[in-house]
Amino acid sequence: MEALAVKAYIGENKTLADRVNEYIKREGMTITDLASTINYSRTTVSRYLAGKYDSDATELEAKLTVFLAEATGEELAATKEQTVAVKIAKKRSFFESRDAQNIIGVCNSCQEYTGLGIVVGKSGFGKTHALKYYSKMPRVAYIECDDTMSSRDLVEAIERALGIPSTYGTIWKRVNGIREFFNINRGYLLIIDEADKLISKYTQKKMEILRAIFDQSDVGMVIAGEPKLEVDLCQYFRHKNSDLLC
Repeated sequence: MEALAVKAYIGENKTLADRVNEYIKREGMTITDLASTINYSRTTVSRYLAGKYDSDATELEAKLTVFLAEATGEELAATKEQTVAVKIAKKRSFFESRDAQNIIGVCNSCQEYTGLGIVVGKSGFGKTHALKYYSKMPRVAYIECDDTMSSRDLVEAIERALGIPSTYGTIWKRVNGIREFFNINRGYLLIIDEADKLISKYTQKKMEILRAIFDQSDVGMVIAGEPKLEVDLCQYFRHKNSDLLC
């Protein structure tokens, strides 16, 4: 893929957030529009522009810098010791179909409002591709399930996606560690793909693990799978219907 190297500079008198806020206000642009344009989570963009984003903002600042430079046609003066260089692909690597936009919208809403969403669709319709695409956003953890997963395997997969060192404690202790992680590191979305493979007529234990994490954590969750998943999950999470985006 051919790429174009772009350099932009940030002015001395105003922060990048100040300049972006001024631009979108002047142009009547919403934060949702901006987030979509730079392909970033609306929640993250909103927090950054409000001065409340406490994570590493290097990638986001690079995208905002390029956006502002392209939108205004100006080269901005530098406030940082180093300039920000970004490679912008001339060809898009992801085509946003209507289904993909809907899936990304569910993910964004669940992450922003710590809600529970269900994404269902037959194999081959692109739901996994869209979910993996969204999983590249900050504070998003993605796991893909299979038929051979035990409850311990499920917990370990979530730990690995979050970067939590796996331990040899009980499942309860490890789930407690996951809940503690989400309650300390707020703003996360957990995506469970191929979740229909966790359900069997013999046990609900794996779904109860997910339910326990969602009920007792400050985390959004999207559970995806084949169409039969919706009926089963709405039963498991029926007491959370007000949060369920299905």
